[in-house]
Amino acid sequence: MSKINLKEIAKWAGIIAMILKLIAEGMGDKEASSKAAEKFGVDPSEAFRIFKNRKAG
Repeated sequence: MSKINLKEIAKWAGIIAMILKLIAEGMGDKEASSKAAEKFGVDPSEAFRIFKNRKAG
């Protein structure tokens, strides 16, 4: 794997971890993914889609 791929994977792992933390604190899926996406500077709908794909797998 290249360094870029590892950085991208680490970024999305951090986003998913933050979403799970926010959900544990009582936020809904959409609200948590939106807040995590803002912090990491990514598209909220993309963060939600990645999160939902992770839950389905």
